[in-house]
Amino acid sequence: MGVLRVIDGGLQTTVQDLGRSGHAASGVAHSGAADALSLRIGNRLLGNNERCAALEMTLIGGVFRFQGPALVCLAGSPTPSARIRSESAARPIRTWTPAPVNAGDELDVGAITGGSRTYLCFAGGVRTPAVLASRSTHVASGLGGLGRALAAGDELAIGEPTPGVQVASLAVEARCVVEEALSRRTLRVVPGAHHGLFTGHAINRLTALEFRVSDRSDRVGVRLAGAAIDRPGDGRLSSEGMVIGSVQAPPGGEPIVLGVDGPTTGGYPVIAAVIAADLPALGQCRPRDTVRFEWIDRANAVALLRQHQAVVASVGAAVRVSAHYARRSQERRDGVLHLACDTGEAPPGPGREREIAMLRFVSAVSIACGGHAGDEESMREMVSRARDAGCVIGAHPSYPDRVGFGRKPMTLAVPELVASIREQIASLRDVCDAVGVRVSFVKPHGALYHAVSSDEDLAAALANVSREVLGHAAMVGQAGAAALEVWRSMGLEAWPEAFIDRLYEPDGALRSREKAGALIDDPARAARQAVRLARGDGVEASDGSVLPVHAVMLCIHADTPDAERIAGASRRALDSAGVRVGDPRSP
Repeated sequence: MGVLRVIDGGLQTTVQDLGRSGHAASGVAHSGAADALSLRIGNRLLGNNERCAALEMTLIGGVFRFQGPALVCLAGSPTPSARIRSESAARPIRTWTPAPVNAGDELDVGAITGGSRTYLCFAGGVRTPAVLASRSTHVASGLGGLGRALAAGDELAIGEPTPGVQVASLAVEARCVVEEALSRRTLRVVPGAHHGLFTGHAINRLTALEFRVSDRSDRVGVRLAGAAIDRPGDGRLSSEGMVIGSVQAPPGGEPIVLGVDGPTTGGYPVIAAVIAADLPALGQCRPRDTVRFEWIDRANAVALLRQHQAVVASVGAAVRVSAHYARRSQERRDGVLHLACDTGEAPPGPGREREIAMLRFVSAVSIACGGHAGDEESMREMVSRARDAGCVIGAHPSYPDRVGFGRKPMTLAVPELVASIREQIASLRDVCDAVGVRVSFVKPHGALYHAVSSDEDLAAALANVSREVLGHAAMVGQAGAAALEVWRSMGLEAWPEAFIDRLYEPDGALRSREKAGALIDDPARAARQAVRLARGDGVEASDGSVLPVHAVMLCIHADTPDAERIAGASRRALDSAGVRVGDPRSP
């Protein structure tokens, strides 16, 4: 069992699971996560049971130090400044993305944006003692967790990751459904227990008015201000059972929506109840948010709940990284370097023949899979040829732009782009399965390659769809790009890449193909650049300065003039320099 030390508890951080059911008759509040949808998904992403306890953080997250290795995941509202800090560096941790941490690392969650809560989930969960079959904290009674919000100096027992990293991914479409569910501030309601006692005027005003979330809101109830509804008669009723989401009309008429820590009985009239599908949104309401209500019938309420259940169920069993892969990854870090080329981009004829001829010199190939070039015939031929040459095979997806060869940026909605990338990677995977090999890495092409390098959200989306289709494959990106740290923070192998047939600018960018001298088509010059990069001596930029570029993959574009001679000269130069070009059968 691991230990988590609290350096800073944040604003209001408590241990929560899915709560205590069946004890309302004894006056015990349900408690549990205010946003159960996020907690369930965060647990499933780690391979946990959905009920595992996690840390619920409100508005400002805490700072935590890990006494041993762990696998964690943030789920819920965004935490854009969240970082994992080690002795040597800091790296981002992204919402909905499992990330490994080492002994001594610190996680600083920072501000929570968009909504009010996020959950820090651990492989194996938080292991505080269970009270009435739940570890959830009910602060008012002191039940569960530590009986209170976390404070600096507290230590918590947490589970340990099982041998081999275990992760799952949240598909982009599912993520869109979840984030829409959490961000909605028009809460759908069905008639409450005392609906029939309210006047038609009061019932109409509930959906016509706009309310503001009060600063006095908490887990007991979301208090709404700025408008009031008329109460029935004198508003006095006998105390009776309450449910989470009950919309009460207290004296003064400003509604209170009961939360997960709300009382099990109450005497205020209940005009409506928030449907189960919108309770996560209720739990994410921030002080001063604007809230409205919308009536909905029971059939639609049930359909919406089923949609949420389907999203949760879509987060499948975790993908386990084998010990064999871990060994090969370590070998690659210990000095193996790949000489690679992009292939499958030319039609049958001289261009295809040049691509095939290059295979005898390289150890890895990125195969176009339908976005900018390639089709089933070209993929099947190049996969078969690469297998026969002993090359590691990678997918080379791009913007869906065959006219522009994927070298011009496109404005696409992320779900549309992800759907295209998924189709491309899956098409190559299917061909590889038929031929009897596997897709070992993913390298985006052209304009998508450059967009991913600088856009962390796009980099994470690409990695998630890659993991969804392939399980665990390495990600390839330009050396020095922010995307590499994003992928490493997700527990993925990230291979920094440099080009031996391209000129670099002083800022580390590749010279635009529209400018003179962008391509290096002299085999001897390209070979010298390959050896410099392989030895870690950097690369000479256009102004004569030397850039400290460190890469484990050196790439040649198959459409560069004299590409075959460049590949041959570079391989011979690397061999002569004693550079170990990657085992073509790894991983």
